[in-house]
Amino acid sequence: MARYSPPSVMFFLGSAGLGAALMYFYDPDAGRRRRALLNERYENTVRKLEETRQVTLRDVSNRAHDLADDTRRLVKEDPARGLVGGLGALFALAAMLRGGIRGLLFGAIGSSLLARAAKNRDLGSVRVGADGTGETGSRAIGQGPMH
Repeated sequence: MARYSPPSVMFFLGSAGLGAALMYFYDPDAGRRRRALLNERYENTVRKLEETRQVTLRDVSNRAHDLADDTRRLVKEDPARGLVGGLGALFALAAMLRGGIRGLLFGAIGSSLLARAAKNRDLGSVRVGADGTGETGSRAIGQGPMH
């Protein structure tokens, strides 16, 4: 048998808030103007979001085309390097789609492969300087102190 429980305080406050909002927007004197302003703000926000979406899609599309052109050029110049870069890009894409621990692992692998293809040198010879910029060292990572 179900027990009767009295309405909670949150239910009461929510109902009072909904009633106040309805009174505010359906006020006979200024309600029509308030609804028109709310509708105008909503349409303006939707328009701005659509413009932002279009700009972002155009930017991503342009970057993808540039990346594809660079990859084609790279594959023609050095097929092995292009293959490694493409594999790194696939791992990075899988990381974005998967998420979680596996995504983190895929992202690390993809980033390493992309860096290897972009720099065309062994990753052990690349280190990060004190100022955060990459520089080439004669020692591998983890061998001795960095200067």
